[in-house]
Amino acid sequence: MEWKPLDGKKKPKAPERVLVAWREKHGAKFVCLRYGILVHWPDGVWTTELREPLSRESLPDFWSRIDPPPAEERIAS
Repeated sequence: MEWKPLDGKKKPKAPERVLVAWREKHGAKFVCLRYGILVHWPDGVWTTELREPLSRESLPDFWSRIDPPPAEERIAS
């Protein structure tokens, strides 16, 4: 998994669910203490999975793609 800064993320062509992390100051250093899943929309808006928009101030610091497991590890349905 590769974490990328949110500032450099381009708008997707279709809604995209991504794993996100918020950086918080812990003593003298920064650490990621909160993680979640958000949706990034083609118009650039970020929402929760329930389509609740996030304000600019509450956006996370980092994002990472959510990749499905390899085919051989998926559970047959």
